[in-house]
Amino acid sequence: MNARLLHHLGVPCIVKIRKIEERIINLTEPLYVNPDCVVRTEPNGVVITPPSLYSAFIQVDSELATELKKGTLRINTMPEDTYSILEANNVISTKQYSPGRERIVKVEISGLPTQALLDVTSACNCRCLTCYHIQDLDGYTPPLSDVLQRIMKLRTLGITLFEVTGGEPLLREDLAEILGYIDDIGCLYYVVTNGEFLADINNRLSSKLQTGLGLAISLDGVGELHNSIRQRPGLYEKMMKGMIRVADNGIKLYLIATIHSGNISAVPEMIEVAARFKTTLHLRPVINTGNAARKNISASDLSRYLPMYIGNPNVRNGFLSTRNEIPEAIWYGCGIRKRISINANGRLYPCVMDRSSRCDSILSYNQETLVEMLENETKKKLDRHPKCRDCEYHMSDKIICGGFCRFSRRYQGEVRDGR
Repeated sequence: MNARLLHHLGVPCIVKIRKIEERIINLTEPLYVNPDCVVRTEPNGVVITPPSLYSAFIQVDSELATELKKGTLRINTMPEDTYSILEANNVISTKQYSPGRERIVKVEISGLPTQALLDVTSACNCRCLTCYHIQDLDGYTPPLSDVLQRIMKLRTLGITLFEVTGGEPLLREDLAEILGYIDDIGCLYYVVTNGEFLADINNRLSSKLQTGLGLAISLDGVGELHNSIRQRPGLYEKMMKGMIRVADNGIKLYLIATIHSGNISAVPEMIEVAARFKTTLHLRPVINTGNAARKNISASDLSRYLPMYIGNPNVRNGFLSTRNEIPEAIWYGCGIRKRISINANGRLYPCVMDRSSRCDSILSYNQETLVEMLENETKKKLDRHPKCRDCEYHMSDKIICGGFCRFSRRYQGEVRDGR
């Protein structure tokens, strides 16, 4: 009876993998299973997608999957690591959950990604200085029928979680239909927005957002700093008013900040905003691609400048971590095996941030060809890095680590220098 993380961003060559221990704990009361989890059945077991925005994807073996299917676990013992993973990711609880619905996705092969970033439009009201795919923002909005076709295709390819994004998704008047369709086919979703139109959300869309995992709202500063980075006068004020309204309607809010040398000093103020709305601020470093590369916006080392926020309940980011040990997982490193991106024209990008690696239409793939393409992309990337090329995790029959992010200083510096 075993559960492991499906993916961890840590790279085994620089951090130690903590192997699953055999320690068993006694259970003195029933454990209830969260009915809103998505269960993906595959040859290697079952992959669980918990109904929380920042939860991990979890692989469980067939024995544990059988127990979880019962809805209530009335067992006397469980491996401690397995219990910790399930409990921490809101899969099980000693308290009963509200009634939910069965969400099952079946696939024929293992190794498929679990998450898709789905651009429902390439129209956007902002021209952000750090936008990673500003070249895609040509104003195109695909017909609803095309978007729904892509969603169903992605489900057949094993996708269980949709990040509905753009462009600015709230520019679509039929966004409620898109979210409702994702829910109808048994998958989970959240929406990424710049927040300008939050106050204009109608009751139907509000209901769908309440059903989903929430809204992820971009925050790059406070007041005029935010407006200048987003290249949108008055945006911050509109966003704040809209956030108050949607929060009052019971919609979960999360804040996402892209940190660089121009706004790292504003992090304390942004954390105050997160605390005011009783949510988290996800700190992520700017990536040297898209508009940031064009404008030469430099990244800041979060672990160096922001270590004081480790453990802050309103801050989330693994880049602040000082841990030298990570839990055992199925995949490590680059997230290419975890999530993929689909642009407004339906084209697949295996790397979310690398818009130069565009592939064919997502409709042209099946489960086998998608896994094959992702494996080839991973191998090609690893072969360019001198350390990854000869790493034991790469040389084995099965690649289990995607290496460093292709935009990281560690990857690009050593590829450039040939070390």
